[in-house]
Amino acid sequence: MISRLWIRIGLSVVFWSGALVAEELRLTNPGFEMGDRTGWEWHGEGWEATDDSSLVSHGRFAIVNTIEPDATNEWRVLVQAMPSAPNRSYIAQLWIAATNAPGVECYLEIQFLDDQWRVLAQHQSQHLFGDFPYTMVTIPKMQAPSRTAMIGLRGAVYVPSKPRKVPAVVAMDDFELLEVP
Repeated sequence: MISRLWIRIGLSVVFWSGALVAEELRLTNPGFEMGDRTGWEWHGEGWEATDDSSLVSHGRFAIVNTIEPDATNEWRVLVQAMPSAPNRSYIAQLWIAATNAPGVECYLEIQFLDDQWRVLAQHQSQHLFGDFPYTMVTIPKMQAPSRTAMIGLRGAVYVPSKPRKVPAVVAMDDFELLEVP
């Protein structure tokens, strides 16, 4: 299995373009190291920061979404938005893990929004299903369309109606959004 260090090194190489380097955008609390949800909006129930080492990918904290056995909320989304402009290019990545989650679907999403917060374009990483250890998902280079005013970085969890005996847990850590040449 490839170590996380080698994956990060490989991605760093991908972000180089001649003498130009990708610029990491200043997300607020991208790895939840503040120990809370500062900087993030969330929809749906069950979002909390955790320092449980079995649920953290890097650093001391991660964000988890706990899906209780009687959950009725199908969509759970964690969101951070920031200004953007047309023709800017980005790459995004996120580490996700899930336990006790049969049928649950998780992914990273980018939305380009106009000045009225209408979605102009949407890009998603591969979708992960069921139980899996921390796995990095990425969205390759994408370009902001005309009229873009904002970019929304989203961690999404879809919970189909399904009886559960124990809580399911989806953990997310280290959101990254890079502007590339």
